[in-house]
Amino acid sequence: MDPDIVSCAISSADLGDYLLNDHAIAAVAGSVFGASGEGHLRMAYSCSAEECTRGLERLRTALASIGLKKKA
Repeated sequence: MDPDIVSCAISSADLGDYLLNDHAIAAVAGSVFGASGEGHLRMAYSCSAEECTRGLERLRTALASIGLKKKA
């Protein structure tokens, strides 16, 4: 999973730290993969469907709390 976070006013590293520290969501900043990775996060979802569902709900809540909404 490689979400596009270009519209954030925060770096991918800072967003990754926020997700981990405030919402218990592990994500790797795209910037660690090179300059073109900035604006993206890398996530793995090697867990049960139920755990993925809970994780995605936490991600939705976390992103909404900083003003990011799902694109229409």
